[in-house]
Amino acid sequence: MEKNQREMIEAMATASGVFINTCMDLEGALIERYAEAISCKVWAVGPLCLLNTDAAAGTMAGRENRAAMDAEHIASWLDARPPASVLYVNFGSMARLFPPQVAELAAGLESSRRPFIWVVKETETAGIDAEYEARVKDRGLIICGWAPQMTILSHPSVGAFLTHCGWNSVVEAVSHGLPLLTWPHFHDQFLIEALVVDVLGVGVRVGVEVPTTHIGLVKPGQLLEVQAGRDPVERAVAEVMDEGLAGAARRARAKELGDKVRVTAEDGSRDTNVKNMIGHVMKLVCKSEEKKMDDAN
Repeated sequence: MEKNQREMIEAMATASGVFINTCMDLEGALIERYAEAISCKVWAVGPLCLLNTDAAAGTMAGRENRAAMDAEHIASWLDARPPASVLYVNFGSMARLFPPQVAELAAGLESSRRPFIWVVKETETAGIDAEYEARVKDRGLIICGWAPQMTILSHPSVGAFLTHCGWNSVVEAVSHGLPLLTWPHFHDQFLIEALVVDVLGVGVRVGVEVPTTHIGLVKPGQLLEVQAGRDPVERAVAEVMDEGLAGAARRARAKELGDKVRVTAEDGSRDTNVKNMIGHVMKLVCKSEEKKMDDAN
């Protein structure tokens, strides 16, 4: 990871511009400050997820089983639930939970009494007891492997997204006007959590504070297997799915933000930025060719 970061920093030092998967409605002031800080052109061309009109486009929660569950079955399951009632849970392709943490999350979801779709990895199933699916079968759907994320997020029965705060997942949720329940694991995910909760005002923290690596070591010899117990999980789920004034205000902000982001994707702003980037590159090419001619003469 450190080697990759060094290579990226070195490459950035030679770049004359940066393409980023975001838009001014999400990070307007931050984009401007970033451009000033790096003294570079910055073109916001997001959200890229809205370029894909295939609602079945998915995300991997475990690469072992791509055809984990038919998208039509999931859509049918969601059709039977009330609007904005389902919590979608997915930690993406890289983040891993230890079995004890999986067990606590499972207990918190069960105690919440809320409908949920939970995408788990093959490596995490050891944390779910044999009777769990039977106990929650009337309101819980567990997908082991690949999930059609855009199908799920775009369904009117989904009311919130419990996420690891990976940028792609956050942008996809925001584009569909959904509030988020944030559970960051490492790297930029804690900064993204701050953006979602503190700046945009469309998120609720589960309460995870310590970044974990892929092997889960916080300090040498100290293995952090549980960061959020069942009670905090239950409370966080209740808060993000809250039907009271606070929850309604959060959902309204999320919907407003989603509407703005979708307008940006549809009104040509993104295409304009792409054209501006191409124009910038063509100018650089022309200058390079002119310099070669001058040197030759």
